[in-house]
Amino acid sequence: MSESQAESSNTISSKKQATKQSWEISQRAVAVACKAIKMKNSEITILTGMPERTIQSVYKKARKRGFDPSMSKVVLDAYVIDAPRSGRPPISDDIKKQVESKVQRDCYGRKKSCWQIGLELGISPMSV
Repeated sequence: MSESQAESSNTISSKKQATKQSWEISQRAVAVACKAIKMKNSEITILTGMPERTIQSVYKKARKRGFDPSMSKVVLDAYVIDAPRSGRPPISDDIKKQVESKVQRDCYGRKKSCWQIGLELGISPMSV
C-alpha cells in the first residue's frame, strides 16, 4: 500500500470514528420538537449540531416509542432516552462482598484460587 493510500484510509477511519457521537437527551428532544413543527432538517442541524441523518433516526425512534405530534408536541424523556445496552451485566455488590469474604485463607491456612471461589459462589471464575 502506498503512503497516499494509507493516509486516505486513516482519514476515512478517523472520520467514521468522529461521526460516532452520543448526543445529549436535550439535543435529541430539541430535534424531535423542531421536526414535529415541520422545521427543515438543515435548520435543525444548524440549531443542534446534529447531522441530518441522525435527526431522521432520532425522530423515527421517538415515533416508534409513542411520540405523536398530532396528539401533543410535548417530547418526553422516554421518547429520546438512550436504549439499554446489551452486554455483560455488572457484578452486584452482594456478589462482590461474597467474593471478598471468600478471598481469605481457608480453614487449612491455604489461599483459595479463583476457580474454587467461583465454584463455591456459582459464578464464572473469570468474574472473580
